[in-house]
Parts: sequence; C-alpha cells; structure tokens
Amino acid sequence: MKITLRKANAIQTGINDILKTVEFHTTAKLNEFEDPEAKLGQAHAEFLQALSRKEELTSALFDIRKAVGRANLAANVDQMLAEIAFLDKMISMYQGLAKLEVREAPAVLRGRLEKMRNSKEERYSLYGRDEINSSVFDQQDLDSFATKVAELKRTKVNLQDDLLEANVRTEIELNPVTTEVLKSVGLL
Repeated sequence: MKITLRKANAIQTGINDILKTVEFHTTAKLNEFEDPEAKLGQAHAEFLQALSRKEELTSALFDIRKAVGRANLAANVDQMLAEIAFLDKMISMYQGLAKLEVREAPAVLRGRLEKMRNSKEERYSLYGRDEINSSVFDQQDLDSFATKVAELKRTKVNLQDDLLEANVRTEIELNPVTTEVLKSVGLL
C-alpha cells in the first residue's frame, strides 16, 4: 500500500499515541479464593499479548520511519527543512535588529556630550565616569533590517509551499505486515 509523506507523519503520530496506552502488567494480585496458576497464566497471557502488540507497533513505526527517511532524501525534504530552520533563525535575528532604537541626531549627541564636559559637578556611575549610550543604527539601517525580514519571510513561505507539495506528492510503500498492523489498530 502506498501513502503520502503527510499521511505517514499522521500515522506515526497515531502509532506513538497508541504505544503510550499499551501497558505491561508484570504482577498479578492473588487471593486465597482463586486458583493461582490460572490467575498467573491469564496475567502472563495478557502480558505476552501487550508485548506482542507493542513490538508490532514499534516495528511498524520504524518501518515507516525508514521509508520516510529514504523518501525525504530523494525529495530533498531534509534540505528544505534545514533551509526553513535557517530562515527562521535569520528572521528572528533581523526582527530583533529592526526593533532597535534609531540613533540620535549628531547635533543632539554633540550637545549632550558638551553638556557633560562643561558640567561643574563630578558625576560617576558604578562603572566610572557617566557616559551616553547611543544606538549605532540610523533609520535607513532599521528600514533595511525590516526589508530583510520581509524578504526572508517571502522566501520561507515559498519554501514551505514546496515542502507541502513534496509531502503530498511523495509516496512511500508500506510492506504488507505493516499495513496489516496499521489496519488492526484503525490507522488505515
């Protein structure tokens, strides 16, 4: 049976959800009124059934993962995901820069520094003589950062469209055993 990468992702999530619910009971509560061998035999059978189910589901999960890995490589999905992650980091960096304050006009900075120089009182901060902090960016710099953010976002959207297309277009082949396991748990 063939499924798309998108469907494979949903199935993997479903398998992981089912695996979380499969419990192993390795002990049994016995009382004086029950046949201990029958009770222990039943508990053992239930354990083996849960173990078998977990083993089948885990095998199916990794069978799908291997097939998805091969398909991702063939369709360049891994490269697209890496590029999207890179774009996210760059967008975050440039958004932070675009939000910084613009530096004051040179005349204002000169005036503030001159006022400090001509001040009769000695002013010291914790780190030495008082200083003025100023952004190093003018409005043009901040505008270029904002423009860069917009460009990066457009590139990311286009790449995400390509990724979605690859996830819908690319298919993997499930082996018959995996197909039967998935049908038995209602995932196919």
